[in-house]
Amino acid sequence: MRSGNGPRSPTGPVRRREPAARAAAALVALWIALCGAVGDAVAAGRPEPPAPAREQSQSVRVVLGASGSSVELTQAGDGSYRLGETVLTEGHEHVDEASGNTYVFAQSPDGTWTASYKPAEQTVELGSAGSLVLARAENGTWLSVSGGGPVATGDVVTAANGASYRLALADGLWSAAFEPEAVPIAGTDLVAMSTETGDGYLVGPGAALPASGTGDVTVGGASYHVWRDDDGLHGARFDRVPYAEDAAGANFQIGLASGVAVLSADDRETPANE
Repeated sequence: MRSGNGPRSPTGPVRRREPAARAAAALVALWIALCGAVGDAVAAGRPEPPAPAREQSQSVRVVLGASGSSVELTQAGDGSYRLGETVLTEGHEHVDEASGNTYVFAQSPDGTWTASYKPAEQTVELGSAGSLVLARAENGTWLSVSGGGPVATGDVVTAANGASYRLALADGLWSAAFEPEAVPIAGTDLVAMSTETGDGYLVGPGAALPASGTGDVTVGGASYHVWRDDDGLHGARFDRVPYAEDAAGANFQIGLASGVAVLSADDRETPANE
């Protein structure tokens, strides 16, 4: 029989250590849990980093010529400018809806944009004698490019060949209608009308005079000799058919409306007569 002080069973100490190990593991788990909770709390209280700032666009206003109206240009981050949806470039033409005027954009070396008025031009044909160029000013008035003066509907202009034309403006378009010059023939009841070609005059329904104004015309069965003097056209009526009851008394009536012309003995000495 073994004494009570003999060796102990090996299972006794091991069983006493197991509760201690479990307690340590529980403490470690608790510590991890507490650390995680503290981290979450810190994270929850910390503000989120600010989002990157959006690109800020700048805008400038550009006055359109001398009209007083203006448009807004938007500058992007890359330095380019936009007019509405259009990327603005040098020489861009913009039509103002209110006035109908066209403006051309330009950028100075310092980056400043300007918009200058672009005159609207129209070429008006003056028959076969040439043309007239008109330009519309910013305020809406029209000017003659060659003469520089203002023009309005109803004005009469003279072509290079001396023909006259009356201007008319309708629906924004100009036109020119030939305006014949009426020249009374002194001493008669006739009127000479200048032709559009500038090469003479029409007298009555079918008679014509050259540009010099000197010649014979027959109107209404009567014949007239016409010549030009310093103060205009003059005329004398004469009958080419003798009038009398017989050949012995036949004569030609040559006279002005005011009476019978007095001819010299030598007809050639009277310049106004042939």
